[in-house]
Amino acid sequence: MRNTPLSRGQRRLAAIMFTDMVGYTALGQRDESLSLELVQEQRAIIRPLLMRYNGREVKTIGDAFMVEFANALDAARCAFDIQRSIKEYNISAPEDRRLKLRIGLHLGDVSEDGDDISGDAVNLASRIEPLSEEGGVCLTRQVYDQVRNKLDVKMVSMGSKSLKNVSAPVEVFRMVMPWKSEGVPQPLTHDRSRLAVLPFANISPDPNDEYFADGLTEELISRLSLVRGLRVIARTSVMYYKKREKTISQIGEELGVGSIVEGSVRKVGNRIRVTAQLIDVPTEEHLWASTYDKNIDDIFAVQTDLASRIASSLPSSISITREVQKTGGGTTNVDAYINYLKAKRLAGEGTFESITRAMELLTEATKIDPSFARAYVEVGNLYAKLGMKAQISYDEGVKGMISAAKKALEIDENLAEGHALLSFTAWVLDDRPKDELEAEAAIRLNPNLAEAYLRLGIVRMAFGALKEAISIFESARSLDPLSSDVLHSLASAYMYAKMDDAFLSLVSGFREVAPYVAASLMVSFYVYKGNFESAETELLTMEQISPKDQTTIFMRGLLRAYEGKVDDAKQAIRIMRERFSLGATTERNIGYIMLALGDNDAFLASMEKAHSEHVQDTSSLRYSPQFDKVRKDPRFTEIMRRHGEDPEPKWDS
Repeated sequence: MRNTPLSRGQRRLAAIMFTDMVGYTALGQRDESLSLELVQEQRAIIRPLLMRYNGREVKTIGDAFMVEFANALDAARCAFDIQRSIKEYNISAPEDRRLKLRIGLHLGDVSEDGDDISGDAVNLASRIEPLSEEGGVCLTRQVYDQVRNKLDVKMVSMGSKSLKNVSAPVEVFRMVMPWKSEGVPQPLTHDRSRLAVLPFANISPDPNDEYFADGLTEELISRLSLVRGLRVIARTSVMYYKKREKTISQIGEELGVGSIVEGSVRKVGNRIRVTAQLIDVPTEEHLWASTYDKNIDDIFAVQTDLASRIASSLPSSISITREVQKTGGGTTNVDAYINYLKAKRLAGEGTFESITRAMELLTEATKIDPSFARAYVEVGNLYAKLGMKAQISYDEGVKGMISAAKKALEIDENLAEGHALLSFTAWVLDDRPKDELEAEAAIRLNPNLAEAYLRLGIVRMAFGALKEAISIFESARSLDPLSSDVLHSLASAYMYAKMDDAFLSLVSGFREVAPYVAASLMVSFYVYKGNFESAETELLTMEQISPKDQTTIFMRGLLRAYEGKVDDAKQAIRIMRERFSLGATTERNIGYIMLALGDNDAFLASMEKAHSEHVQDTSSLRYSPQFDKVRKDPRFTEIMRRHGEDPEPKWDS
């Protein structure tokens, strides 16, 4: 229950929180109306959190809050969630409307005075708050001793501090916010050899010609990625900035690059106009700019010239011309190229109808130019998409992937994307050695291919080399920092390795990009920590974004099972059985819930089915705490060994 005032003069133990907006006084002098608006924004964020943690708002003084809690743990959790919510608010807020808070916490005796409280504890808490950094939380030893084994946030001592009107020095601690965590690898910044090609703007009269602008972006990325010495951000990440209003410096910082290419495309009939400029991120100076007025048949020459000029302006280790002139499994036939670009755009829509139409366009492209290797790779990728969506059979999907990859590599044995496709195919077939071999080949051929690093990291993690997998995933992230697939794999590896600070920092950093993925990871994290209240908060986020997704329903059932709410867990299982085909993936998820309910036999039966139908998640089985209680079961060991894997976790390998 929420704290309620006692009669005048009564004393009690309470946790006191003080919050303060950084720079509020100066802002009020400059722009009083803005300062008042920001106070209202702050209150709208903080007050629901106070209710969640049973905090009593004693009073507000301008921009500051004074809050009382019945215990230190609620106070600390609330303080952390306030700063996390403020950080998330600031992501989309203009610079002049961002909120900057400091928070101080202390635990001690307070004296009641009507609705107000007073005493040394109140005075001390007010003195602690100014020691906090912007966006941070400081707390006294009294609070630290109560929460240090109960809060999933690192706390470090700032030493003893002498405070005004406090007789003895006070030991103060600060929370290490995960998004500012020391020791967590961050992308390199301002390295000019790290390059991002932003989506070219379509300024054609026909908005349907946008596929052409997207295609030019992708072709430049493909060509520049072959230049040794350059590190080129993948298409997945740069497309996030399409039609988003961000400055060059903001994008450069978020992607960890020192150089950016941007431009526009205008297509009218058979004529094209392409403008492009290369920008130095630290100074935002234009290093050069070019405009091309050409026939559409000249698009390949434009791509080559653009790539050559970009590469020659940046640090690189070998001759430029030879690399940028490579087509990389492409085509020089405009009609085939147009079909390919249209197919790529349709494939991105993700529906069965759009993928089917994309497949037709790619087939037409390969008829026009039978040597168009990358078109075959895309055919294979579409078979993979249809298979993962269960829109074609497992056998049909695998057969289509293998056929397309082999055809592409017959045309160009050095096509990295072809080897990456074969790597994924081997994974689907549970052929781990071939998976590893093909991923390594793809990286040798194109060190900028993030997808290949992802595939190699996944197989190394499955083999038990967790630390090596983390390093490989971090390489993938440096090339594709906003890919939800890469971020999910890296975050999972951090979680399995018990690198909590790194995990929390990473997930917090990509909530804006992939909020559903972030929330699902946090549910898993909190469930394994036994923090069901926080897991519930993250589950609500998943349900707001995608309530009917199988992962949402599965996570709800898993959480309820761990909470001991058997009926609710079984209700989630019933919903999954009714709404989704009873394929191995659904049965695997149901098996995880049954294990949480204590039914080992049902779990192992579902794992047998998952193994036979190639949907086993062996990395999770190897490392996740969820399976600790069943790992010694001989049946579990046998399932893992049939994958050619030692079932024991190898934390230090």
